[in-house]
Amino acid sequence: KGDTVVFHSLLEPPARKAFAEFGWSVALSGDRLLVGSPYEDSGSPATGTAYVFFFDSKKDQWVSQGRLTATGTLAQERFGASVAVDDGTIVVGAPFGIAFVFGQDASKAWQSHNVFVGAMPMSERLYSRAVAAADGTVLLGVPNQAGGRDAAGSAYLFGLQPNIRR
Repeated sequence: KGDTVVFHSLLEPPARKAFAEFGWSVALSGDRLLVGSPYEDSGSPATGTAYVFFFDSKKDQWVSQGRLTATGTLAQERFGASVAVDDGTIVVGAPFGIAFVFGQDASKAWQSHNVFVGAMPMSERLYSRAVAAADGTVLLGVPNQAGGRDAAGSAYLFGLQPNIRR
């Protein structure tokens, strides 16, 4: 079509942390983007973090809007290994058993509204290894779902209630 690709921005976490793997997963929707950092330590090793940025059109730049973590996340959980964003909904996967859905409250702060927990043992199933969000729907990919021990994989589709959307 003749479009030219032009570099716009370099995004970095507000505080650089060695071996955090900022950028492991990324998602973009409109003026909001999400960057996963699954090996960042948040109290315990590799608990993980996801960073939210929004585009400030007046300044023509991406601005940090906050850092998401999961309360009660265990060491090596890797929150942020998969991320998705759609309008006012954020989904963050921790691939050994949990996916979190965040929405904005009245003050525009991000709050965890739903948590999806898979059946055990998660180390074999990689529940929420991939996540997607669109139009009030969340999709979780489970590539090692063993139906008959063949690791054929599966995907889980969930509908969200309107109260978590912007």
